[in-house]
Amino acid sequence: AGIPQDELPIDISSTDHDLTGKRVIGLRATGAGNIAVITRARGARTPAMAAGETRVLAVPKVVKTGTTATGITALIG
Repeated sequence: AGIPQDELPIDISSTDHDLTGKRVIGLRATGAGNIAVITRARGARTPAMAAGETRVLAVPKVVKTGTTATGITALIG
């Protein structure tokens, strides 16, 4: 996945956050919960995240419906 070069706050307050065109290599959540995503490899997934957890995932979209984690940040490679 590599070392993150930047971070991008995820805003799903009104709709899904489309990350197409960004080289997302992971997600971080400051508040525990689920993060509904579309992955490049597997399609739809909803991993449970602990507070402060970082998960290596290549995702072009974070989906509003089903996401309960807070303070989500995409790690850009």
